[in-house]
Amino acid sequence: MILAAGNASASDMAPRITSYAKLLAEDFPPEAFTHASLAAVAKQSPFWPSFGELCSRLREWWEEHKPVSSRLLIADESRVGWSREDHAWYAYFRQREAEDFGPNDKLPPNFRSSKRLVESLVRQQSAKAWQRICDERAGGQA
Repeated sequence: MILAAGNASASDMAPRITSYAKLLAEDFPPEAFTHASLAAVAKQSPFWPSFGELCSRLREWWEEHKPVSSRLLIADESRVGWSREDHAWYAYFRQREAEDFGPNDKLPPNFRSSKRLVESLVRQQSAKAWQRICDERAGGQA
């Protein structure tokens, strides 16, 4: 999917897109590449941007939207030894919590608030992250 105007065909753009993707992956974490980041960058790009412009726009978006907990993955000694996945699930929970678990009409009625769904996912995917969340709720800040 190409979201910016230009004179080149999609097949002519493929090598450039591949090169951009490889370079961007070296500069940004996987969490920076979302539908929201794509839409934000595309909205600012009436024409295909240079690599520098693309980096600048994505960096600006990422600085405003990255989860706080992903900025400080191991700043808390109690999380030393956690896997990248444990950190990601904890960050995901905190991000969704900060969004107040936003309503989602696409979910079944018993998961509409999505809070139960997020809790279920974290509980199933990361025992360490879930235990930390439970401890924090109990006031232990473990």
